Amino acid sequence: MVYFVCVDEAHLLASVQNELLVLGLHSSSLSLLSTSQTPVFCVDYDWRDQRVYWVSLEEESIKWTSINTKDTGTLVKGVKSDSIAVDWVGRNLYWLDGLASQILAVRLGTSTVKSQNYVVVLDEDLEQPRSLLLLPHKGLMYWSEVGSDPQIERSGMDGSERKVVLTRGLSWPVSLAVDTLTDRIYWADEKLQCIGSVSLEGHNVRLLQLTEMPSPFSVMVFNDMVYWSDTKRRTIQVSHKNTGKNRKVLLKRPGQPFGIRIMHPIRQTNVPSPCEKLQCSHICLLAPGLSTGPRAGSTGPKAVCRCAAGLLLAGDGLTCSTLVDTTFLLLLSPTAVTQIYLSTIHNGVGLKRLPEHHIWSLPWAHQASGLDLAVQERNLYLADAAQGSVDLLKLSSSGLTPVSRVLNLQDDTVMALAVDWVTLNLYWSSRKQPDLHVTTTRGQHTAPLLQLGLQGTTSIALHPPSGRLCFTALGQLNVRSLPQVDCAFMDGRSQKLLWRKAVMPTSLLFSNKGTRLYWADIGAGVIDSILLDGSGYKQFKADPGLMSFTLAENVLLWSSLDKDVTRIWFSDGFQPKQLWFEVNTNVVALRVYSKTSQKGTNSCSERNGGCSQLCLAYPGGRSCRCGRGYQPVDTKMCSPFPPLQCPEGSRACSDGSRCLPLTKFCNHQTDCLDHSDEIKCWSGVKPQDVSHSKPSPGHAGNTVPPNQDWSGRTTPGGVEVQKLDSESCDAQQCNGHGKCVARGGETTCQCVLGYHGVFCEEGEGPGVSNAPLTLGILSLIGGVLIAAVIIRKSRARAAARGQSTDKETLMTNMDEQTVYAVSFNNDLYDPDQELISSADGTSQHL
Repeated sequence: MVYFVCVDEAHLLASVQNELLVLGLHSSSLSLLSTSQTPVFCVDYDWRDQRVYWVSLEEESIKWTSINTKDTGTLVKGVKSDSIAVDWVGRNLYWLDGLASQILAVRLGTSTVKSQNYVVVLDEDLEQPRSLLLLPHKGLMYWSEVGSDPQIERSGMDGSERKVVLTRGLSWPVSLAVDTLTDRIYWADEKLQCIGSVSLEGHNVRLLQLTEMPSPFSVMVFNDMVYWSDTKRRTIQVSHKNTGKNRKVLLKRPGQPFGIRIMHPIRQTNVPSPCEKLQCSHICLLAPGLSTGPRAGSTGPKAVCRCAAGLLLAGDGLTCSTLVDTTFLLLLSPTAVTQIYLSTIHNGVGLKRLPEHHIWSLPWAHQASGLDLAVQERNLYLADAAQGSVDLLKLSSSGLTPVSRVLNLQDDTVMALAVDWVTLNLYWSSRKQPDLHVTTTRGQHTAPLLQLGLQGTTSIALHPPSGRLCFTALGQLNVRSLPQVDCAFMDGRSQKLLWRKAVMPTSLLFSNKGTRLYWADIGAGVIDSILLDGSGYKQFKADPGLMSFTLAENVLLWSSLDKDVTRIWFSDGFQPKQLWFEVNTNVVALRVYSKTSQKGTNSCSERNGGCSQLCLAYPGGRSCRCGRGYQPVDTKMCSPFPPLQCPEGSRACSDGSRCLPLTKFCNHQTDCLDHSDEIKCWSGVKPQDVSHSKPSPGHAGNTVPPNQDWSGRTTPGGVEVQKLDSESCDAQQCNGHGKCVARGGETTCQCVLGYHGVFCEEGEGPGVSNAPLTLGILSLIGGVLIAAVIIRKSRARAAARGQSTDKETLMTNMDEQTVYAVSFNNDLYDPDQELISSADGTSQHL
């Protein structure tokens, strides 16, 4: 039997228990379209292809039935959907998955779509979504939440421009419908037993005055009438949409009525689809567009291409592709390095274990804390927080082989490092030496790079082809300690402040071309990026537990930590984030590399730029720099400083360049060229408290070789003796936790029980572990993170009080875009006038 729907007459499509029925609104003709073994809760239709789509709970699938021939097929398998909606313009089917808290989409068709071709449109902050409504002619979708915070939200049909439409006057909004004549959204509230409406923007709320509506389930609006199903009355009723008059029962059956739709060509007008011109390789989704209609203020949709899980959108914005096979991720834990090729993403996502990988243990490392890799030489630089060291390792197919120790900082911790893969110089900063330094690859020569008065540097990024570097640090503005992002040339010149609006920036990275800078703001749970001229700021909402971030081609990857579970996520910055895998391992850092990620040359590429020691690039040239203990002979060559004979009451800088009064050491102002007057400044002793006896063997007067510091401890090349009275020495040098004793002409501390360290500065207690060391590393950012939590909570409370809260989930352009000079001279950016949020959520000027 063939069944035809009259084009001129509007029909009611209804799922009643396990039947799909079609009722003529004027003729009252009733026909059975299809049956199911289990109840059918939600339905929709496509007028162009004359098909009805419905959810089969029995088969856990979305099925279709031809209105004309009654042929039946399956579009999607293995889903439990709470609501479906047809996009008749973009030619897609959307559905809500309440269990997974996702909104998904597939192309319309007659063949079954494989699960790997599903597109996740939205999966961020969906607690218990219930009903889905599409407005394809505007590129918008609306959905209701029935969880702990009942509300109606909307976004573009691609998940963009998300906002809360309505939060008040709702309890259990189970169904949504649109009145296209008045541009109003209608909802049925099952618990409040009413029908309400609101404008598309969330204004002018109205409630329809109807009695005896015990359990409304689905609602529709057509012309001047509103239709609804009532599961307790087992009826489908209709009344005037504004007055509630002319109420009557359209259909009453033994079974319970559930989903309803009004079928008429005017409900799905023939709107030109922008997807027809875009030619996406996978799926085209609609999004809010510019004004295109004949009426003032009317808008038409635009089109965007999207990809299925495990695929990424290529640079052309049209093609879904896999990652280059040579691209791999390095995961660093305190005792191991794990290598994972990104191509394994396509073998599965959402894993509860590591994907296919190689793992290399670090038996010589006590507490690995950072890494970087020079790909061509396969040189891996590994920082160890427990030993205060950076080691050079060789990466091969068989694993990691130690080569040499580049840095060995006594009683210190490397906080940030990055390798210049052209010269193999290592740029670094430490807890006690928070400014930037640069060291040759085997550690032979070290020179200070930037003197900034920073309280701590958290990450460093280099782009050798352009000769630029940037870093994130905790700086100081007036009396405040504020995070900042700075950039400079790789020789330390032209240092400028780029950004000071982050809570706690870290994991700094350049794009491959070196034109954009990325970082993770772990205090705000977002990934930020900005062009190097200070414009084009973008933000991607990552995760509240964001810990580390890296970049692969156009793909963002990051780790989050929640209840001792580390999760690795990825996104192309346009589509919603996807979970790759999760592990019960502490991931300290993650970095991505490939054979094409370190390409380019600079003025240091050939024969170290002619420099005898350090070759430091800058845009269009290079600077030769001498390490500590050396002075320049000319623009390229270096020679050792001659031994100095410093007068009584003074001391030489560690590089031997000059003598300074003892009062110049540890006075929080750098006077030595190598910054050595402000290095190793412990609180228990001051250089001005130290007097000197007879000179060191082999040196006349107060002679200090380059390898000796002011602390009075023996270093290779000299011995010094401190003469302090007993009480002063105990209190100052030993921090009041030990006794000064003379051993071999050197004054040292003999610590009392419970303390240790060179100056008895470290306390002990039951169950001592690496916690003090870890706390020392985190102390730089702890206060800022606490402030970040307070600010985020206050903002959340403020948002909850509002009716229209924006929820940006993808990498979006921000309103604040200050244009700066290309040379980093940010003349228009006045940090003293920066507007920040205080702990109580109010705004204040610094």
